[in-house]
Amino acid sequence: MEHCTRLHRCIAESRLGVGIFFGLNSPSLAELIVNGTELDFVAVELQHAQVSSGDSTAILRAIQAADPDVTPLVRLPDHSVYWIQQSLDAGFTGMIVPLVESAEQAESLVRAAYFPPLGDRSSAGSIRAVMYALEPDTANERMLLLPQIESAKGLEQVEAIVAVDGVSGVLLGPEDLSLSCGWRGKDLWSYEPFLEAVERVMAACRRHDKMAAILSGAFNDAQKAGFDIIGFAGDQAMTRIDLVGAVNDRAGQLREGRAAQGGESTPDASSGHQRRVAAYRSCLQRFDQWIENQLREGNGGWKTETSADGYFALSVYGVHCGRPDWTHRALGHVEQNFIDGDGSLRQKPNRDQMIAYVPSWLAWAALRAEKLQLSRQLLDSIGGFQDPSSGGFFAGTDERENQRGAIDLDSTTMSILALAQGGRTEAAARGGDYLLNLCRLQPEPERQFCTGWSEPDGMQTQADQVAATTILRWDQPKQHYYKVGLIVEALVHVYGATGDSNYLDAAVNLYNDTITRATDLWTNTLSHKMCWAATTLHAVTGEADYLNHACRFADYIVSLQQPDAAFTYPELWPSYPPERWEALVNIGPQFALWIRRTLQALEGVGVNR
Repeated sequence: MEHCTRLHRCIAESRLGVGIFFGLNSPSLAELIVNGTELDFVAVELQHAQVSSGDSTAILRAIQAADPDVTPLVRLPDHSVYWIQQSLDAGFTGMIVPLVESAEQAESLVRAAYFPPLGDRSSAGSIRAVMYALEPDTANERMLLLPQIESAKGLEQVEAIVAVDGVSGVLLGPEDLSLSCGWRGKDLWSYEPFLEAVERVMAACRRHDKMAAILSGAFNDAQKAGFDIIGFAGDQAMTRIDLVGAVNDRAGQLREGRAAQGGESTPDASSGHQRRVAAYRSCLQRFDQWIENQLREGNGGWKTETSADGYFALSVYGVHCGRPDWTHRALGHVEQNFIDGDGSLRQKPNRDQMIAYVPSWLAWAALRAEKLQLSRQLLDSIGGFQDPSSGGFFAGTDERENQRGAIDLDSTTMSILALAQGGRTEAAARGGDYLLNLCRLQPEPERQFCTGWSEPDGMQTQADQVAATTILRWDQPKQHYYKVGLIVEALVHVYGATGDSNYLDAAVNLYNDTITRATDLWTNTLSHKMCWAATTLHAVTGEADYLNHACRFADYIVSLQQPDAAFTYPELWPSYPPERWEALVNIGPQFALWIRRTLQALEGVGVNR
């Protein structure tokens, strides 16, 4: 192979080649990125972006002008000869072709991509590539043809595809492969079937001396697996995550600086602050009216029937938003319809694996509403799920009865909070010690945070052992970061109950690590309880950064409010409104509570934990 550009040399010298996929259809941005980096390749995205043949040529010109040594690749939208001819005639030196599932398809691509004798690509003397010294011999030498393996059928045929003469290697597409194989929602790099698929691709490439490429945000895992070429990001995702985050950070710093200099006497200094306060107030006013419209007249519950799940968030929200009548209504409805004689809460079957979670919310509300008998009943029931060995809280009734088994993190954290608020300090502290051990025993804290640990089973670090949501991967999007928020809240409450700073230190360290390491924290609905944690840490420490963080979380939550004033949850609900009414009344008051706490902090009102 002619060593004409950087990626070609990486291949020749057996060095890792790294680059990005570019799809924003901006030659200026492409030029800016390439000129300021040392990427080995840029792959122009025609499959998943609104980029035409003419647009791709303009982007190609910008790439080559900014750094002629960068290898320009193109990901085609399909297998058609038209796209292959257009892209290669423009001057791209390599192609990534989606959804290749057979050797016959690969052979067809080779015929279209290569000049004779290997293929039958058509030649013309007036094309752009000829202007830059394209010759059939050198073009064939320079060609990088990477069929994409992204389906179960393609994986099955990877050996035959790689073996085709003219195929340079294959590019593994983890996301589409996971959809095709039924692995959606799995933590892929800890999921054995996916790891077996990776090994199958790698082995085929090694046997035929071909390249193994991948597009993955989990670039550390990809590098450890031995991939030769890694596309570590796309420009759209990086713009959304990094640029937007940087702009928000810088704007917040400027606003803080102006406020510190000018104080309240300068109207412009607080204009951003005022706009945010106004937006939060408007959001909450609309949502509060939505609640009022959905409740039955008198002392009944929601107009739409629901289980106890429909009332736990409302019960807490009521006492924090100045509507104790909502709290009393919610608790009264639960007490009348869902509390058994022994004080336990009747719950839906799907709550069997986090059975102490909802009662903990209700106990919190009952304490605030001074419904002491109800709070005592609920706290007694919750306490019965605590593991006497580890201090965590069992996931379900079977585990409680056997006094061993899975510990549920959501139930553990909320139980600790309720017990701490109810003056049951010893039990809360034992729960806090469980969380300290959970943080201390993390085997790979720089890579991931595991939330499943029990005695004697130890830490659950593999996705096939637990639900994918149990392991938070820092380098992957859409992780369930609300779990970190819950841990922080629980630890701070134990600190408040005991005065032991070890709990506060652990909360601060975990929170800061998550802020530093997480991929899409600010635009991920699954992070919503991090807003709660940020307001609490601000209330305890007084540090302005925590309030700035809370505002960023709250800004995103506000953006989720729908025209009817309820909130959507795009990571969990495929459409709005969700089919289950309980989802709306479970999530809505929580979102509103985090916004309200942030508003209170902005207005200088003490946040009541």
